[in-house]
Amino acid sequence: MELHETSSHLFFRVAGPGAEEVSVLYDKESMKGIRWKNGNDDIQMQILGSDGEWFYAVMPEEGVDNAGSGPFYGCVQKHLLKNDPEASAHSYIVKIRFGRFTL
Repeated sequence: MELHETSSHLFFRVAGPGAEEVSVLYDKESMKGIRWKNGNDDIQMQILGSDGEWFYAVMPEEGVDNAGSGPFYGCVQKHLLKNDPEASAHSYIVKIRFGRFTL
């Protein structure tokens, strides 16, 4: 469905079984990757762009309903909350760089 690339990683989304959205992050040097899918009711956070070194995404505010947090959203939110306890009450444009995968 989309592809974004930095000098070290690829990020892409595909349609999996039953048209489920699957996100993949691939390390070009180690040739290893991770994949995840969000539940239908999870707060979605997508990578929307990239340049040579960084990926860019919009992290939506948490909202008032009882939606779960998708895996990517939950990970970024955890890091933001360390520095700003009110982070889930705001939307952010986030700049993200990933390290090497050494699984």
